[in-house]
Amino acid sequence: IADFNRAIQLNPNYAIAYYYRGVIRDELGDKKNAIADFNRAIQINPNYTEAYVSRGNVRDDSGDTEGAISDYNRAIAINPNDAFAYLNRGIARSRQGDKNGAITDYSRAIEINPNLALAYINRGYDLNDLGNKERAIADYSRAIEINPNYIEAYVSRGNARDDSGDTEGAISDYNRAIEINPNYTFAYYNRGITRSRQGDKKGAIADFDRAIELEPNYAPVYLSRGNARDDSGDTEGAISDYNRAIEINPNYALAYYNRGITRSRQGDKEGAISDYNRAIEINPNLALAYLNRGYNRNELGDIEGAISDYNRAIEINPNLALGYVNRGYLLLKKGDKPGAIKDFQKAADLFKQQGDQKSHQQLLNLLQNLKEEQANTRTNHLIGQLSDRANSQ
Repeated sequence: IADFNRAIQLNPNYAIAYYYRGVIRDELGDKKNAIADFNRAIQINPNYTEAYVSRGNVRDDSGDTEGAISDYNRAIAINPNDAFAYLNRGIARSRQGDKNGAITDYSRAIEINPNLALAYINRGYDLNDLGNKERAIADYSRAIEINPNYIEAYVSRGNARDDSGDTEGAISDYNRAIEINPNYTFAYYNRGITRSRQGDKKGAIADFDRAIELEPNYAPVYLSRGNARDDSGDTEGAISDYNRAIEINPNYALAYYNRGITRSRQGDKEGAISDYNRAIEINPNLALAYLNRGYNRNELGDIEGAISDYNRAIEINPNLALGYVNRGYLLLKKGDKPGAIKDFQKAADLFKQQGDQKSHQQLLNLLQNLKEEQANTRTNHLIGQLSDRANSQ
């Protein structure tokens, strides 16, 4: 900075000096003065594309996405072949939720510079968010081809592979990321999630332990380790992890939600309801929190409160089959057989659509029993099994 100060002192119209001083100030976290330097560089040279792009980056980092996009637009108007202007505008558009617009920008950046790995990985992020796993994986693979040590690309491809059911491919990617950087927290974290899905709870917990060792204040790792511990029968260890996640982030709705599930399994229905209350307070659209709070309210005899929760869960997520099952059971208890049948039929249809043939068949049998006016003993048994599943979601 001292050298650039001296250069500016010798030549107050030296745009390049202002530009590079702004770059250094941005790297040091001095956003305000960085923008001032970029402003001055642009004032001296109104066609300084790099200054527009850099000012746009600082504006975007500062939360001014509209100002950032305006700067990227100006850079592109001056130089329609500036790949980084398209790349950075794509990032800003993605943050605004305009995934398709972002993908268009990344594609243009790649057209200009086919070896711009950052454009491939960012396009992969947005394709993945839009559900196009195959194309996302192709972009991550291309980023890795350009830069074989691109850790984020391995982890992102691993996530997409895991989501696509390729758990072995996912673990291979996480392993490679760890090989490149043995201290990369997110590789251990994501490998732990995949191992847990594979049923390797011990391996998952070991990965979460390592992630916590590297990043002791990363709440999601505690949440995931808590889930693995709970699945392994260590409910006390699970609650301890959920407690720690909440201590780190008191507004972590999923930590309250998962602690509620564990407390319910322990028989602490009131404690579970308290946790679901807090999860809902933080995230009023968390349908499963209403579903499970309804289950526990019913267990404590609050049928009306339970029905109210099931109503809200279904309102948030009309495809939540277990919400219809549990509400149907309570309607049947209240003597509303037509309403119960309607809910059970809706749930059966949803289970079929979602590929859950076992639950679909259970409900068909249940509906047949109800239509034939058979004894409720068998019916209650079937509903109870499904209600138990609701509490474990």
